[in-house]
Amino acid sequence: MLALTWVMMEYADPLRPAEIILFVMMPAVLWAALRFSVTGASLAIFLAALIVMGVVLVSSGGITGATTPGDVFALQISMMTMALGGLFVSAALTERRYSEMRLDMLANHDPLTGLPNRYQRISGRWSRRQYPAAPGRSGNVSGQT
Repeated sequence: MLALTWVMMEYADPLRPAEIILFVMMPAVLWAALRFSVTGASLAIFLAALIVMGVVLVSSGGITGATTPGDVFALQISMMTMALGGLFVSAALTERRYSEMRLDMLANHDPLTGLPNRYQRISGRWSRRQYPAAPGRSGNVSGQT
């Protein structure tokens, strides 16, 4: 991201309102990525792009023939920096949440049957209503009837 920002700064001298808005909106995109995962980050990136395009239209009359290719390239690079930052953060967080959920499943359930293991039974999170004893058995762990 720093390299993309540096490239954008090389082509944009001085920064125009559209690029400033992008850097102001970056924390909002990262917050949406952390809070709402990929869906929230995508929506925040879309809304930020709409706001930036609105700022471009208002501040400079849009992208016209008088706009230099370097200015358009700088705007594209800065938008790409914001989008990639938000999506990378949301992808990493989604992977972490999935890994934690998978580790919890492996720690508390039998991998073959998927039933809760002994820890679940001892801690009381395993109820008899959910997993009743087999017919003819009392359901005691100790084996006493």
